Amino acid sequence: MTYPGDPDTRPQTVRLRAANVPAALDARRPTLTAGRLQAAGTISRAARGIVRVQIQYFSGGATTTLEKAATISNGSWSLDSLLRPQEQAAIVQRQGTVHSYILFTGFLPARMRGEMRSYQVLGAP
Repeated sequence: MTYPGDPDTRPQTVRLRAANVPAALDARRPTLTAGRLQAAGTISRAARGIVRVQIQYFSGGATTTLEKAATISNGSWSLDSLLRPQEQAAIVQRQGTVHSYILFTGFLPARMRGEMRSYQVLGAP
């Protein structure tokens, strides 16, 4: 599913699998501290694959989406990723907020559906 965005809503693309089995995706609000993107949470023990953690911000006249992958292990997932210096600088110089989207696209062998969570990570500077 793709939404092109409008003057007050950023564009977004989401891939989800429709199924009856919930993924039970849960997450704590991601943080950006000392140039590191950190996120963690839980998911169904039957889930396999990755949880995608995106942050999105507007800087230098463009919307940027950074995406990182967190491997699922025994019903939990976590991410601790150092952002490149140019990414850190763009976030500091952003206009508006930094949003995060946490996505699990589903797991077909378990007939598990995709789920998504969204958070505001940083407010307007």
